[in-house]
Amino acid sequence: MMPINSSLIKQLGPIIGCQTAFKYMGKSKGGKGGMVINMSSILGFVPFSATPAYVASKHGLIGLTRSYGLPHHLEKEGIIFAALCPTYTDTDLIKSTKTNTLVPGLDISNRDLCSPELMAKGVMKLLEDRINGSTLVVTKSLGTRYIGVQEELKNIPVE
Repeated sequence: MMPINSSLIKQLGPIIGCQTAFKYMGKSKGGKGGMVINMSSILGFVPFSATPAYVASKHGLIGLTRSYGLPHHLEKEGIIFAALCPTYTDTDLIKSTKTNTLVPGLDISNRDLCSPELMAKGVMKLLEDRINGSTLVVTKSLGTRYIGVQEELKNIPVE
């Protein structure tokens, strides 16, 4: 049997969290609806050779958020799903990682580090805008920006 790795757990946690939101917040279960904000990463949109399993989990989380963010779920349950997708955030963990990295040769000292305050502004923007299925990228250099599905993919029938 293959051991469960942390990337799989990173995918399983949000899946269970979204299902729990349906159970306790969903209108079909007597709830009043609400909003779920999943914590993804800018790495949910781009490849990164140093941490491919982590990147896969963040790509999966964006897919989960956008899929639960389709009109079917909102109409049935009254729950809005969104994802916050930041770059590295300037925290004590990141500061310690600069000198004690788990990935040999990875230097994040020159990365676009977000402040915790900018992250909080991103959360507030999601709460205020209430765009179902949205993915909000947060970077120091660009601020906050919604990233949608590529136009050429929107009309491909998948259901």
